[in-house]
Amino acid sequence: MGFLCYSITTMRERRSSIEHVMGNVPEEEKEQMLDQYEQNFDNQVGARLEQKERKKTPEEMRDVQYANEQTNELLAAFGIEPMDIPAENIHIVARDDWRASGANQEAYYYQKDQGVAIQEQIARVVTLKRMFHEMLHMKSHNARQMTAGKQNREEGYRVGLALTVRQGDKRYFSFLNEAMVEELTKRFIEAMEPGTDYSEDMQQTDEIMSAYPSVLQADGTELYDEDTYFVRADRAWFGKGKVKKIHAEKFSYSAERKMMRTLMEKLHEKNEDIYGSVEDVFDEFAQALLNGDLRTIMRDIEATFGKGTVKAIGELEVWPPERWNALSRDQKLNELGYQKKLQRVNKIIGKAEKEKALQKLADWVDEEDRKRQNGLEQFIESL
Repeated sequence: MGFLCYSITTMRERRSSIEHVMGNVPEEEKEQMLDQYEQNFDNQVGARLEQKERKKTPEEMRDVQYANEQTNELLAAFGIEPMDIPAENIHIVARDDWRASGANQEAYYYQKDQGVAIQEQIARVVTLKRMFHEMLHMKSHNARQMTAGKQNREEGYRVGLALTVRQGDKRYFSFLNEAMVEELTKRFIEAMEPGTDYSEDMQQTDEIMSAYPSVLQADGTELYDEDTYFVRADRAWFGKGKVKKIHAEKFSYSAERKMMRTLMEKLHEKNEDIYGSVEDVFDEFAQALLNGDLRTIMRDIEATFGKGTVKAIGELEVWPPERWNALSRDQKLNELGYQKKLQRVNKIIGKAEKEKALQKLADWVDEEDRKRQNGLEQFIESL
């Protein structure tokens, strides 16, 4: 497990999400980097999508406050100091501007810029869900690095459970990181009590699902499942006529959460003397997400399933090197490589040709993701 060596070389009071800097560079340079992250945290001018953001509504300002309160409660439950993310660091972007930016997800946490960008959503509970998820990334253990090798360059090192190796060319355990953050988000949303600002959205969801308990998608599968948390009809007065379309919002990373659950169940099953329940394993992973110490869970995985298991899980998750080398510069698995291809597609003039190229690009992204998930899922099932 050499690539998991965990040594904090520069660490000080947390005044941004970045807790420390790794790398074989002078301590003075690391301090300068930490100073810059703090400046980015305090001043979002120039942050990605900052210039595209629209003014937040009073409701969205309350969403920021509530998401801060709830994520801080979670941190406190695991003995972590609270951290408030100012509303100025949360950038809400109108749908058309978001699409024009080329973003291929609906929310991002930008570690270097110290900000969160979210596409405007169809309901407050959806906005809250995305805020909570991205805030949790920002409030979990974060570190940067100067990479090892002939050419030192600044890269991300840690975000929660995810780790970029010291050479900067591979990132491990992103699936565990996203699975854990989304599972914590799911638990938060599902545990919300009636009487909150989001009760109306939740009541509307219950009414629509009761009125239309079975809704089929184009592929013949049911629209609703255990991950559905918000439903909207094509008009608010859906009871006064036939509804043409129903839209459902679901919790993300279902495949990753399933794999995480399988791994945790196997760890519990083989270590009942250490973990009294699967929930005990979950808590250990959550603790590592927030405090950054991977040693316990990685040691238990190796001791339970054999030496090399941790690295094998990480290797199965890594994207092909030619794609990862492009992606790692931006610290986003799907962003840069996807956008470069998208830019080439957008230069195509003919409408039919462009549509065909866009579909081919979408198929490529899906196939790459399918290959990665299938290999990883099979390996975890075999443990």
